[in-house]
Amino acid sequence: MPFDFHHADRLKKQIGQLSELRYQPVCSIDSFCAYHDKGENGVRLPDPSEPPFQLNLGDHWKGWDQYLWLCTELDIPEACQGKELVGIFDFGITGAGNNSHFESLIFVNDEPYQGVDSNHQEVFFPPELTKKPLSLRFRLWSGLNGGGPHTVIEHQLRRADIAILDRPTDEFYFMTRNMLETIEELPDNDPTQGFLKNTLLAAFRMVDFSYPRSEDFYASTKRANDYLNQTLQGQDKPNINVSLVGHTHIDVAWLWRYRHTREKCARSFSTVNRLMKQYENYQFLQSQAQVYDFIRQDYPDIYSQIKELVQAGRWEPSGSMWVECDCNLSGGESIVRQILYGKRFFEREFGYENDFLWLPDVFGYSWALPQILKKSGIDTFVTTKISWNDTNKLPYDTFYWRGIDGTEVTTHFITAPERFNSRYYTYNGKTDPYSVKGVWDAYQNKDTNTDLLIAYGYGDGGGGVNRDMLETMRCVAKMPGLPHVRSEHVRDYLKRLNHTMAENPRGGYIPTWDGELYLEFHRGTYTSQAYNKKTNRRMEFAMRNAELLAVLASNQEASTALYPAWKIILRNQFHDVIPGSSIHEVYEDSREEYAQAEQMIKTVNDQSLNGITRPEDGALTVFNTSSWKQSEVITQNGKQVLVQDLPPFTARTIGDEEWSAPDVVALPNQGKVETEFYQILWAENGHLTSIYDRSAGRELLQKGTAGNVFQLFEDKPREFDAWELEASFADKMDCVTDLRDISIEQDAFATTVHFVWKYKNTTITQNMKLYSFSRRIDFQTEIDWQEREKILKVSFPLDIRATSARFDIQFGSIERPITRNTSWEAAKFEVVGHKWADLSESGYGVALLNDCKYGYDVKDSVLRLSLLKASNFPDYDADRGLQTVTYSLFPHEEAWFESDLEREAWTLNNPMLKLPGTWNAPTSFLSFDRDGICVDAVKKAEDSDSIVLRVHECSGKRGQVNGTFNLPYSAWQECDLMERPCGESQTGSLSFTIKPFEIKTFLLHP
Repeated sequence: MPFDFHHADRLKKQIGQLSELRYQPVCSIDSFCAYHDKGENGVRLPDPSEPPFQLNLGDHWKGWDQYLWLCTELDIPEACQGKELVGIFDFGITGAGNNSHFESLIFVNDEPYQGVDSNHQEVFFPPELTKKPLSLRFRLWSGLNGGGPHTVIEHQLRRADIAILDRPTDEFYFMTRNMLETIEELPDNDPTQGFLKNTLLAAFRMVDFSYPRSEDFYASTKRANDYLNQTLQGQDKPNINVSLVGHTHIDVAWLWRYRHTREKCARSFSTVNRLMKQYENYQFLQSQAQVYDFIRQDYPDIYSQIKELVQAGRWEPSGSMWVECDCNLSGGESIVRQILYGKRFFEREFGYENDFLWLPDVFGYSWALPQILKKSGIDTFVTTKISWNDTNKLPYDTFYWRGIDGTEVTTHFITAPERFNSRYYTYNGKTDPYSVKGVWDAYQNKDTNTDLLIAYGYGDGGGGVNRDMLETMRCVAKMPGLPHVRSEHVRDYLKRLNHTMAENPRGGYIPTWDGELYLEFHRGTYTSQAYNKKTNRRMEFAMRNAELLAVLASNQEASTALYPAWKIILRNQFHDVIPGSSIHEVYEDSREEYAQAEQMIKTVNDQSLNGITRPEDGALTVFNTSSWKQSEVITQNGKQVLVQDLPPFTARTIGDEEWSAPDVVALPNQGKVETEFYQILWAENGHLTSIYDRSAGRELLQKGTAGNVFQLFEDKPREFDAWELEASFADKMDCVTDLRDISIEQDAFATTVHFVWKYKNTTITQNMKLYSFSRRIDFQTEIDWQEREKILKVSFPLDIRATSARFDIQFGSIERPITRNTSWEAAKFEVVGHKWADLSESGYGVALLNDCKYGYDVKDSVLRLSLLKASNFPDYDADRGLQTVTYSLFPHEEAWFESDLEREAWTLNNPMLKLPGTWNAPTSFLSFDRDGICVDAVKKAEDSDSIVLRVHECSGKRGQVNGTFNLPYSAWQECDLMERPCGESQTGSLSFTIKPFEIKTFLLHP
């Protein structure tokens, strides 16, 4: 019989009826004793000081970030005692991906039992629990409204039913639903489609709908289910395998705060534990050591169950990082610590060695990453996010990714399609026919590999797998026409994938991607939330300095004391926090956490200084902790001194006779200033019309243009306000021209031009500083920022002929095209740079440095730095208020790698330490015999009293390096980033070869 006589619609309706008929009603809970709750973490009982009140089914409850207890004692009817029962609870609406609105945790007999929300309405009570009355307590959370101004959210207690699940009807419901979905997914010319149509019709002819929920009805659904079990045996499947792993993506903060995440973990993980008791083949992956640390502290009983499941081989604690951090903005050493502390936590707590990086939702991946991974014992990288490109599609889904130093790691994109946009891949997958077929349809390396992966479960805001997904997986395994499926850990899948890549049994093309994995989307995240980005940069350098001082002082307690500070820094590098894409309250919390970390660092530094300085009234010691000579004007008590060319890792105490009072002279404003290095002219609006390099005899700016121009652009993207910067942003530009004040002063070491501009409600105050001892020109800038839906940039149109520019990144630098010849080039209209960006031609270049920014754009040799972005969502008040930044111009006649570019960038970002007292340690303790060796860390080893020394090559030059370390050590040994030895122990001075942009780490043994 033809299937097009509206059979599909009719069967869809009947399948929908089965969704309810599979439950045999037992009773309803009509009312609850309710209590308000303050929302603290780890709470298990209502506060006895809160007065109880009654809530009935049908009642509404509302709030924004409100917690509420619903409590009842459930008397089990005698006929149902000792039987498996299921509760179906509907107390509110949960946003997609658990990203907003209602969630709850049910406690059964005082124990955290599982999460209950719109996606997890079923709660099963096994026979051993139903022999006695049950104590049920639901801790409800209203949720937040998903960003923007606070909005009260209203929910309703719609359902609280207790039932017996008729298993054959339940199985029949899931199988028939998935049969119909498979029919819709298969092409019309596929013979399996016709077979499934006929089988589905035959099955429903067996169902007697005359008296639903009667014995005859359930007998008929059993017969129909038996028929399908006999008929569907997974025949006619293509030779394609899809591994399925349960997963819940939990953003450590995003549209909710850290304290909310702690409760999301309890709900999500208790649900995993509950479902694993019901489904023996359920395998689950959870990444991020941080979320385990939360649950360990708040719910030790849930954590204990997790540990048991890990030991049983059911739960995979993996992913490698402390949090899934942003890889554009986090510093290189921070990414190392993300992996070091993440892997160590998993090994210590679970005995689990992580060997792959799981970063499905991060907004682009630095070219430094492959080397970091390989040297951390990680050989595979998994993501999905690059599929969100708005212009070009990466041509591969499985490939070798070659990093900045030439290191390669296997990289795999999970190609499970999003339902709302099938070109997007998702880490919040399903087990349904659409996903299982779609993951293969989307895959681009079919000639090489027929073995794919889906991570399934509700996520972003947690929630995870529900029973529907597990039952659907059972059905899909038996479904003709769909790929084979299996439940499997990610580690096992990736081992097989790596073997396939190495052996290439199909003889396919094995591609290599050499370069960064740039996400053509979310480019505004390089700039949003300026305070967090600035504080992160400052904290990264502060931690480096603190660890170094602790080693010099033999402060053995420092590493333990600094560990909580590291956890704060790493947590706030989460891929929705440091990018600036979280709600307002997250940044309030972040400020408090950074202040705590700063205090921890200060406490450790004070302890360390007791061992390396001697108190002396008025004495001041300066310490150059950088890898280059540093020069700086030091001020104290109204006096100043120029400390010039202080060697790397050298300290010196400034003598009393060296200080002098500054002789400051006010100069008239004649529209120009002249120093030993430059002549600079400006117009009446304060724009620089000429920057003339006197030693090079050339103009920096293009003819007829102006530099240091503040430009504002309307910033109203199509979607994702805080995340996005549209390619068309330059269509609507306004310049800051209202100069309110200008003054000039000069002393022995610098000439300073002071500008004040107004733009609508915003005030910009700036000191342009030109030095007598450095070619760097600083623009020390304070902005009282009051604009909305604007992005602020500063522009320098340079008279440089170039088709590419170089940008500082983690452990090196990257050259990018600045032309727009192809769509790939045009898509990189805004890119990431850390401390500097450089535009050069043969014989001359100009770098634009900064102390806290990350977004650059270069077109037609106009070099711009993005300063502020004022979006209204998800933070309704992002970046409003006082912001500070120093950016600098550094012209150079040498090639970038032969110039003082790195030296000046480090001096700007990490100037000399100013330490009270006189120095009481080796004056100079570390040096190398060649340039281009940057010291990233000097710290105590994690598991011994050895010292860890980490360096990287930053100039792109290979060669031999000899180093001197003036602290006691008996031997040295190369190790990996996890501090595991990988070379022979040697005595004497450090001596090693290094490749361009290579990271080297050594253990210096006592």
